[in-house]
Amino acid sequence: YATIDPSTLTFGVFGQQRHRGLEINLFGELTKGMRLLGGATFMDAEVRDPMNAAGLTLRPVGVARRQLALQGEWDVSELQGFTLTARATHSGDVYADATNLAKVSGWTVYDLGARYVTRLGTTPLTLRAMVKNVADERYWKQGRYAATLGMPRTLALSSTFEF
Repeated sequence: YATIDPSTLTFGVFGQQRHRGLEINLFGELTKGMRLLGGATFMDAEVRDPMNAAGLTLRPVGVARRQLALQGEWDVSELQGFTLTARATHSGDVYADATNLAKVSGWTVYDLGARYVTRLGTTPLTLRAMVKNVADERYWKQGRYAATLGMPRTLALSSTFEF
């Protein structure tokens, strides 16, 4: 566990982190043309820091107790090659500092999209459109070393040619 010693203001390894948890994944085709992909992570992480004189159980910076994701796809049978997609992603609260005094709130983001597979002459072509963060949720994503502002509502368009 690398951090800054507050008494000497030196950076070094002063303890360890222990991460124990459970990860569950699911995927499959519920009915013809309807697919699900999802997962959940439940994490019990703690810092074992000998400089922690109070003996408090501290959580590592940027590690959420839970993270969830669920994505679905539906092939629209009336429109050959056309698929609608939806995704929900959730992250629980995390700490932004080693003393667990600054907390970054959890967040949930929803994405909606569509995909169309066709041909341009003899070349296979896939067109995609996705609206990320449909509800324009304002949130911070906290990593181990820095926090970044979450992506605002964004329209992403792409095409893929196979040749």
